[in-house]
Amino acid sequence: VDIDPGTGVYTALGATQDAKVTISSKLPGAGVTVDVTVKKDSDNSVVSSSSVTTSISPLTVTISNLSPGVVCTATFTVTSKTTATNSATKSFKIARK
Repeated sequence: VDIDPGTGVYTALGATQDAKVTISSKLPGAGVTVDVTVKKDSDNSVVSSSSVTTSISPLTVTISNLSPGVVCTATFTVTSKTTATNSATKSFKIARK
């Protein structure tokens, strides 16, 4: 995920933020599902969620409904459409400025 700040908090400048998901291994013929869930750290409530099926990489997904000063955790899960047990998950902190 191209905006992953590592151990810090990524600062979004607006209510929405694009993120590029790059899959470095060969994609299965049936493609993959990319699930994105963003939850507030304070109460674990869902701020934004989306699911996209694709057979191309990279893929741009949009995180939405970010509120100023609210720290959230964005979780990206990529799952093979061919083998459901073949998946990878990446999480990071994000907050709107």
